Amino acid sequence: MSDWKNMEQWEMVLPPSRPTVEELDRIEKYIGSYSRAEPIAILGSTPEFRDLLYRMGFKKRFIFDKSIDFYQRMSKLLPLHTIDGEQLIVGEWLDTLQKFKGEFRVILSDLTMGNISYSDRYAFYQAIANALVFEGTFIDKALVFDFEVPTIDELFRKYEQLPINLRTINDFSSEVLFCSELVYEKKRVDSTELYCLIDNGEFSDKIKYFSKVARMITPEGFTWDYGIPWSELSNVYSSFYSEQVSYPNEDSKSAYFGRTKQFFNIK
Repeated sequence: MSDWKNMEQWEMVLPPSRPTVEELDRIEKYIGSYSRAEPIAILGSTPEFRDLLYRMGFKKRFIFDKSIDFYQRMSKLLPLHTIDGEQLIVGEWLDTLQKFKGEFRVILSDLTMGNISYSDRYAFYQAIANALVFEGTFIDKALVFDFEVPTIDELFRKYEQLPINLRTINDFSSEVLFCSELVYEKKRVDSTELYCLIDNGEFSDKIKYFSKVARMITPEGFTWDYGIPWSELSNVYSSFYSEQVSYPNEDSKSAYFGRTKQFFNIK
């Protein structure tokens, strides 16, 4: 099981594996007219969301995270005063969300889907919907497998031609670990298994170096449930809402171009 206290170099992680400026702007416009007394929840310790809500003046900010260590590490990426007034709710989301029925006007999430096993998805999204007030909104970004999946060979040929820097290391992690044919075949991302495959395979020194430094972005010892086609998951995902609006990643230079969507799910 992934232990998020081992995610030690989050400052090296770049969008789209974190919220983009466009996604944050969209959220800010959506909640801009809300009373600052409205309670808002964040799934995980996402610094960008915490900074946004503090800057906008929301007083009741709930952070749901099972790892105190990860919460504290993410807090160090923020100005000290930003965390003033936050309420940290520690525990598994499936357990803690159920204690807040009908509580939140908005719940924010960025790429949380893969952290939830396929078997728990229905209960997870039901718990989120139950935690919202009537007409409350679950704002979420998801990696959506409705795209043509590249082969490992195609991706390696691409990265052979690219310089090695923080941007391309992030992109290598996003594409090779999370969007390749291996994910589609296994319906799961296992960082340790994939790094082992590359390190022990007959690949170039450059690809093996990409594999080595990609551990800064996605460490060994982590797993995510991704790869099942969106057509098989979308009904469960949206079944608790009366309205859903989605915005695809429109940045053609993004590693997740055409692969992620930001959803506004209205109860």
